[in-house]
Amino acid sequence: MSLSAIVITRNEEAMLPGCLKSLAFADEIIVVDAESHDKTINIAQKYHAKIITVPADSDYSYSRNQGMKVAIGDWLLYIDADERVSQALREEIKQVVKDRVFLQDPVLSTSQALSYKIPRQNIMLGRWLKHGGFWPDTVHRLFSKNALIKWTGKLHESPTVRGEVKNIHHPLKHYTARTVRGALRKSSKWSQLEAGLLLKANSPKVNGLKVLKAFNTKLFDVYIKRLGFLDGARGLILAFIQAQHQASVLVNLWQMQNKDSSSDRNP
Repeated sequence: MSLSAIVITRNEEAMLPGCLKSLAFADEIIVVDAESHDKTINIAQKYHAKIITVPADSDYSYSRNQGMKVAIGDWLLYIDADERVSQALREEIKQVVKDRVFLQDPVLSTSQALSYKIPRQNIMLGRWLKHGGFWPDTVHRLFSKNALIKWTGKLHESPTVRGEVKNIHHPLKHYTARTVRGALRKSSKWSQLEAGLLLKANSPKVNGLKVLKAFNTKLFDVYIKRLGFLDGARGLILAFIQAQHQASVLVNLWQMQNKDSSSDRNP
């Protein structure tokens, strides 16, 4: 049984080398790149990855589906550039692939399809955060090829699968929110996208009270209810950033709603 590792990228020259190095055990590495303008492509070529180019504005689902289309492996492993496969996880994945034998007939019963969810260690501001809802942060990433139908969702993508879903024991390492500035910059980008989706879904009108409630609710959930305070200063900082993000989504939505209202009044 062979394994194809699929990585989606967009200007990931800083994080990609460590990611691809951790995937050296795969039979095939596919980098689906959204028109990077840094050294991402050169790095991918150095690691002998198969490179697929997609438009810069491609969403994650589209990129993941494009990787699936060209993969030749019997198994598919999806990894982001800021993630790493540890030695323990690598051995567990290799054992899964080795132990499972599937027919190559395209029409297979669901009992022959299998996929796995993997726990993820979110290493934020230089430390693994075990509280605040950041652990175990399980992600659905390993699939026998006949199990994965497609990825859907423009922002928070998820796989549509057939067959049984199981769990991997060893975690994937995720080096996210490496700096406060980076975390805030990422939050700003995604909050605008989330607001756009809410606008298309005709979300109720936003007011100041809703923004304040969203901030306070998220802060309480992450820092108190989910025990984020046990992670010390980092727990507080990340709880604040999460709360700020929720408020920012609504602020952006408010701006979009009022812009549309202004356009309606002034054709």
